[in-house]
Amino acid sequence: MCEDPCCGMLLCVAVLSWSLTLTLASCMLICDLSM
Repeated sequence: MCEDPCCGMLLCVAVLSWSLTLTLASCMLICDLSM
């Protein structure tokens, strides 16, 4: 998993959200694009 602060924030949102899988997928996508 990416250690990017943005991903951390998305993970925090995911915990409070019902769309956990979608949020995690978006986080990983953003991390891949950032690299």
